[in-house]
Amino acid sequence: MDNNDSYLGPKTVRIFYCLVLKHVIPHNPTVGHIEEKGGTLIDEEWEEEFCDSVNLQLEALLEPLDYKIAFDRKTGVRPFNKQQLTYLIPFLVSKVYEFKAENIIIPRPGYSGFKVEDRALSSVQETLAKDIRNTIGTKVTIHELVFSMVTSRNFVFEIYYEGSFRVKREFSDEDIESEGGIRAALESFFDEVVSAIEPFGFQVTSTPSRRQRSRNNEYLFGVYYAPCIGFSEGDVHGEGCYAIRGDASTDEVNEHGIDFEDTLVDETNAILESILNENLPPDADLISSKISYVDNPEEAFEIYDELICKQKKTVFGGYYAGKTRK
Repeated sequence: MDNNDSYLGPKTVRIFYCLVLKHVIPHNPTVGHIEEKGGTLIDEEWEEEFCDSVNLQLEALLEPLDYKIAFDRKTGVRPFNKQQLTYLIPFLVSKVYEFKAENIIIPRPGYSGFKVEDRALSSVQETLAKDIRNTIGTKVTIHELVFSMVTSRNFVFEIYYEGSFRVKREFSDEDIESEGGIRAALESFFDEVVSAIEPFGFQVTSTPSRRQRSRNNEYLFGVYYAPCIGFSEGDVHGEGCYAIRGDASTDEVNEHGIDFEDTLVDETNAILESILNENLPPDADLISSKISYVDNPEEAFEIYDELICKQKKTVFGGYYAGKTRK
């Protein structure tokens, strides 16, 4: 079997565009307002407030079609050919798109990244650009709409879980005698359970009493689990994933804010029970587990780029032989 077989499925990407509108920004109407009526905004504040209102109008048009848009504060507005009150207002628009397996290219064995076939990528770029123009073109004046980049990223979060699980273990007289007593037999069993699951990321926070056997041969363990879970382009939301360029640093993404779909957290509970069930010692039968999501730091601590796509001399890489390539 080819080493790349696991990569040859559909791939979710986010396609970015730079949208620039030619728009009249009225004179600052807050000049001279007294504090009780809201105070005075400086011109830059008024411009940004006005651009935010335009952003809301564009959102109402584009978001039903699954586009995301945000005013590009980093670039900011600029005058248009010295025309009074007419400005160029920049926005960033993006959309998640899934390419079929036949459009995906894996460059060489062992490489985690992939490339989208040029013809397929160009076709989608043109289709989405036309879609954007048709959706907002009659409402605003588009000065420029330019494809920016395409990314396929995993946003990695540390997720906190805690809870307990119950196992059944029956001790024979021979087990107790070989261990040198019930206390030693229980300690040996508890250590065996801890050693079996700790390599998978579980931290045992409490163990049953070592003084005597349980009457029903069931033993309750408390656990804490903090896995690192990667969420793809289609699983995250917030300006951090779509309102800045796709090659932004982790710090920039977190500064703008990012979150993930809670349903994926819920699915992890079943995965945790499966890990326990498959890796406990052979003589420990899993009776029940109750491990629940507790919290997360609300910040991604790493972003992995999978897409290999040269655009405007920018490379979005994967990693080769375990080393990150930017």
